[in-house]
Amino acid sequence: MKRLVFITLLLSLSLGLQAQEQVGDSSPMVLKKGSLFLNGEKLSSSEAIIAAIGQDVYEESWKPAAAKRKTGIVLISVGAGVAAWGLAGYITALVSPWPDQEADPDRWNKFNTAYSVTKLMTAGGLICLGAGIPLFCVGNGRLKDVRDNYNQSVTVSMVPCGIGLTYRF
Repeated sequence: MKRLVFITLLLSLSLGLQAQEQVGDSSPMVLKKGSLFLNGEKLSSSEAIIAAIGQDVYEESWKPAAAKRKTGIVLISVGAGVAAWGLAGYITALVSPWPDQEADPDRWNKFNTAYSVTKLMTAGGLICLGAGIPLFCVGNGRLKDVRDNYNQSVTVSMVPCGIGLTYRF
């Protein structure tokens, strides 16, 4: 019986409630590919980002995180290219017939030098990848933290039926 009364009371109270869509300046900030979007518009300049999140947050959080993300992208790109080039040369050196060391020592030295360079290139590219991936992930995560801190708030605003209270999480 208590459940029936509770459900009836809950249904009667919920008839008066209406879901309100927030429009205008209160829409959430979106982060896409390292760029902020607010109200459907890209915040491309530093002045626009500062106006949205504030000078302190920009200097202390956004700017270092964006620099880490960009450095990570550069290291990943360079590292992948160098590692692929070195690996291709390494495989080519493994598959190619090597000259005899005693019969043709000059040609064998060239092959050996090229083989050693391909190993160094592969190792260098993998080191760049190993440094770039964490930088990209940490920078991107910190950019998401800035976005989430902007979006997480309690807002009191006017809605068509009166005053509305919104909690964004």
